[in-house]
Order: sequence, then structure tokens, then C-alpha cells
Amino acid sequence: MNIKLTQREFEFVCQCAAAKGMRPVDYSRARLLTEWQASAAIVTVGHQGDPAFRVQLSRLGNNLNQIVRRMNSFDEPCPPTLEPLLQDIRTLIIRSGGDDR
Repeated sequence: MNIKLTQREFEFVCQCAAAKGMRPVDYSRARLLTEWQASAAIVTVGHQGDPAFRVQLSRLGNNLNQIVRRMNSFDEPCPPTLEPLLQDIRTLIIRSGGDDR
């Protein structure tokens, strides 16, 4: 995997790596994988349903966010079909064990 950093970002990584006595590439790898492992552990420990369900739910949330932003920017009223859809989503979340409310 190759990534591009701005000069400022690269200097920051180099400073952090030097403070830990590491090469920038090793420091970056350790930070990236440590964050990933911590996130994976949280999902495993907090087991809130099927990971594929969570991905789809996240995508749905992003789409809803875009819809609401557009409605707000054009001062459009809420469509009558939105509230039943949101209730269906809430029900799915509760069934999946993702919410205790």
C-alpha cells in the first residue's frame, strides 16, 4: 500500500517516529494496525449483529444524512414516507441487538 502525504503530514509522522526511535514506515504501520486491531476488538467484544448488516446500515445512514442535508438546504418539508422508513430502521436496529432503547 502506498499513500501520499503532504509535506506537513510527512514531517509530523517523522517527528512522531523519531520520538519513539522508529523509522517513519514502521511507526505508520504500527499506528495503522493498532487502530485497526482496536476497532476489530471493539466490534468483536460489543457484538452488535452481523458485520454485513452494520456496513449496510452505515451506508443507509450516510444516504439519509445526504437526504436531510438537501432538505434543509432547500427548506423542503419532510416527505410523508420518511418517518415510517425511520421507524423500520429503528426496528431493524433493535432486532439486531444494536440498540437497547
